[in-house]
Amino acid sequence: MSDADFEEFCRSHLSEVIAYADNPAKGVHVRWNADLVSKIVPRVAPDLQAAIDSQIKAQSTSNDWFHEEPATASPKALVPGSNDVTPSVVAYVLGSPIYGLYCRIHWEWDSYHITSVLPSSYGQVYASLYTDEGLNATQGYYNADQTIYYKWVQWHFIHWSTYPGGVPVGNAYPELNIQVHAGGSWDYQSVSG
Repeated sequence: MSDADFEEFCRSHLSEVIAYADNPAKGVHVRWNADLVSKIVPRVAPDLQAAIDSQIKAQSTSNDWFHEEPATASPKALVPGSNDVTPSVVAYVLGSPIYGLYCRIHWEWDSYHITSVLPSSYGQVYASLYTDEGLNATQGYYNADQTIYYKWVQWHFIHWSTYPGGVPVGNAYPELNIQVHAGGSWDYQSVSG
């Protein structure tokens, strides 16, 4: 891959992430890596810097937009590497957590694409009136050139009444929709159920 091809590859994927991140009302959470924004974007896509900066500024109160791990891609080549993240969605009532869904993903890449992905999901109950019923549905797949892996997972929790003997009074189906990219970046959407 030539330098020009790599820079076009980076620009293309940065443009996709910028477009994807412009949906905060739909629950989209993009974590911009500080090294990527300050060191790589100015070299390979300086014209996209303003769009990224405006997204970061618009979300500056949430602290969700910077991911402080070092960037793993140099501006001249995709450096082989790996990353491991655990996005989550936790439901709260009156400020206390009641249940959570976690999806850990470990992935590796070479100079061109993702070479392996190992996802695992689990639920956690924090309130005594809920039970963890386990995995409800899941799906995982690559894009055409295997530079992005998409993972969707839905979990099932049951809310029980305080009535003696317990009667189920509700179901919750939290979801995570995660994208991991060759080079180490990632983002996710969540639905608390």
